[in-house]
Amino acid sequence: MVYLQAGVASKALPPLYFIHVLGIGLKYCRPLVHYLGSELPIYALSIQLLDKPP
Repeated sequence: MVYLQAGVASKALPPLYFIHVLGIGLKYCRPLVHYLGSELPIYALSIQLLDKPP
């Protein structure tokens, strides 16, 4: 899970989670974060992080 944006604590909005299965990582969701506003907490699941050995 990758943290993209914290949001505003006083707004108490539910977080938005991006999950992408086509293997392009976070390239598709980072541009959207700008348009969704700073008050919304946003997280993403990055498959690329899971593919790397520990």
